[in-house]
Amino acid sequence: MVRDTIMVQSLPVNIRCEEYLFPGLKDYFDSLCRGKHLSLLNPLEIEVTVQSSPPTLPSGASSVVETPITQTFRQGSQYFFTSKDGSLVHFDSATRNCSAFIRPEIQNEMSTICSLVSGPLIETMKLAGLFYLHAAGLWHNGIGYLISGDGGCGKTTSALNLVRSGFDYVSDDSLLMDARDGTIRVYPWYRDFHLTPDLCRRYGELDCLALEHQSEEDKISVDVSQYFQGSYRHWIEPDVIIFPRIRSHPTSVVLSLGHTDMFTRLIKQILLASDPVTAERQLETIKTLVGQTSGFELLGGRDLIEAPDTLVSLLKELPVRH
Repeated sequence: MVRDTIMVQSLPVNIRCEEYLFPGLKDYFDSLCRGKHLSLLNPLEIEVTVQSSPPTLPSGASSVVETPITQTFRQGSQYFFTSKDGSLVHFDSATRNCSAFIRPEIQNEMSTICSLVSGPLIETMKLAGLFYLHAAGLWHNGIGYLISGDGGCGKTTSALNLVRSGFDYVSDDSLLMDARDGTIRVYPWYRDFHLTPDLCRRYGELDCLALEHQSEEDKISVDVSQYFQGSYRHWIEPDVIIFPRIRSHPTSVVLSLGHTDMFTRLIKQILLASDPVTAERQLETIKTLVGQTSGFELLGGRDLIEAPDTLVSLLKELPVRH
């Protein structure tokens, strides 16, 4: 067995696993931001073993959420994460101990294994008051921007265009929200952008990455500060939230949104905690975020692709509460 400790947003994660599983697990945890500014005291203990007959799910556990890869169940402070093959991860949120039982059939499927062990990590963050938000985070001229929406709405493309134009960035897709003294800060979940080869080909600076990448389906992890003007930031305080929507039209339009509309849209971009107390803190965090920001819907037209600087011009014209 191999043992190691990896930091994820200032949380120590102690990993113990089979030697041949360690490289894949370490790559996953190393892709997450280590963080500097938070204080999460008790480490998360994760032990991963391969077993032909993993423990069965307790009969009293209730289903919490289901994704294409995993399903989450809860019974009091006990969480269970399962995959379709029968592998199971048991997480005790009170002690932060996690035991992962992986069936031999998927021991080479690191994407499934990492999805399973990420469940306890995200739950630990929630209990510490750090809540996941599906959004890109950027900063320019003293203003913090979030770009939030469903997959395929244009978050990463918009963020890439802005970084290319000199905006600093926190993340292109995944953030952690933290309430400090009544103000929301956001931190990165992943440090690098995750780009498709097709998106890389749209930018001359990144075309070489697409040439080196064999698969069209897998995304490429890219430190975009090495290619564009913008720099990486460890956190920002948001002032503006943009909700993009792609449409078939020559020109783009920005529409102002009210607080209720913003709140409804943001709820769709979080992973709501199953514990009622934690869920209430999570919803209060969203309310605080809405209260400190101005919200806009971006109806993106073809001009955003043909002239990427169009987005910068649109953002400069927004009335910002700052």
